[in-house]
Amino acid sequence: MAFECPQCSGNVVVKADEALLVNEIGRYSGSTFYGLSGASATTPLTRLQINADADWTLTVGGVDTARQVAAPPVDGTGDQVLLIDDPADVATLTHDGTGNFAVWAVSSSDSDLVVNEIGDYTGTVMLPDDGGRLMVVVEADGTWSLR
Repeated sequence: MAFECPQCSGNVVVKADEALLVNEIGRYSGSTFYGLSGASATTPLTRLQINADADWTLTVGGVDTARQVAAPPVDGTGDQVLLIDDPADVATLTHDGTGNFAVWAVSSSDSDLVVNEIGDYTGTVMLPDDGGRLMVVVEADGTWSLR
């Protein structure tokens, strides 16, 4: 799902059932994925709660709404969901920001939190390699890259 609140100045919260998908202060534009872990991975979405102090837009869709990428390298800013057609089994990730930088790699058979750090980050991680496309969910407050 994609959420935009370009005029927000206070706390912006998007909750899907019990999963906190967005929790930012001020303007927000990004995409995320519901169902990565816990109960949300097996239970259909039944409720959404949105707290924002300005007009907002929410777009709900499936995997087809992710940013389509043929192969790395990929650069981005903020929260994004990527669908990589030809992923490598190892990636170097960078983040230039002050907040949480979390990256999930989701294959047809598994999901794995491959990075969960605060602030700037550079590191190499293993990615699932089941021969198919790979969904990568990035949570970031700054610019990032996947190589």
